[in-house]
Amino acid sequence: LGQLITAVKARRLSLAEARVSLEDISKTPHPWGALALGAGFTVAGAGFALIMSGGQTDVLFAAVLSLLVFVLQPLIGRFAGALAGDWSLLLTALAVGAAAAGTKIALPELNLVIVTVSALIMLIPGFIISAGIVEIANSHVVSGFANLMNGLLQLIKLFLGAWIGVSLVAFVHVLPQAPPGAAVDSVWLFVALPVLLAALCCVFQTAPRNFLVVSAIGASSVLGMVVGGALLGSNWGNLIGTLLAVCLSNSWSNRTGSPSSIALLPSMMLIVSGSIGFLGLAELSLGQVALGQQEFLQMFIVAFTIGAGLLVGNTIVRPTPTL
Repeated sequence: LGQLITAVKARRLSLAEARVSLEDISKTPHPWGALALGAGFTVAGAGFALIMSGGQTDVLFAAVLSLLVFVLQPLIGRFAGALAGDWSLLLTALAVGAAAAGTKIALPELNLVIVTVSALIMLIPGFIISAGIVEIANSHVVSGFANLMNGLLQLIKLFLGAWIGVSLVAFVHVLPQAPPGAAVDSVWLFVALPVLLAALCCVFQTAPRNFLVVSAIGASSVLGMVVGGALLGSNWGNLIGTLLAVCLSNSWSNRTGSPSSIALLPSMMLIVSGSIGFLGLAELSLGQVALGQQEFLQMFIVAFTIGAGLLVGNTIVRPTPTL
């Protein structure tokens, strides 16, 4: 689509020819099939459980429930029809919350919140919230406010569905209050990072020819986030990681003519603001009001740092207008 828009703007294609090309594009098969996509969801869930300092049990069941999310999304779309857009997030989160709560009965050391958030991570709208803040900062108030509210609404649907699922299981059987298992050593996160980046490329259907570039930009973003966080604090780390991702994505886009979003979106998934908001809502539901409010506020702080990184990065390396 990006190449088509560029060709039309350069008057290499007429609108009639572009319309035919659009029909051809709509029939183009995805570069990665269902098997690779399912594997991508599974690995992404496990990887984000590692990022959130989950234990071995948490990482395992985050992977299993991420696969459940992958299976449920098309099923709900098929059976719910026109209502799928309204109910898909809530029903998926309900199933994940119920499954996680049932697992906790059998395995008390399971961290219910980490497993649920990690399994739903691909549906959490962190980038939409950040994009809304950027649009508002650029004086696009109507579209920015719409994106911001849409992201928050999606976040609430996910939380409400997960909370209902957990509550239904807790109504039948009291959930154990055992302390969570010990976190997996952080060194494993860096060992698993290449696999996590490959999984995100599969989930976002990155074309094989762009696979290495997108993975390298994602790795650079993580490196900037970790080093910046260690030297200046976590919020500065988010800013530096976003800045690197935007500058590198824009440079690649300017050189190739491809949309910068191809490289940028997988990187942004690694700087998740939405998951922090989800954690905050979860803490509030458990009665930990002060901690929940702090984490929910932190979501907006992270979103602002990502927004600042997007603004500054687009100023340093101006992107060629693409899709």
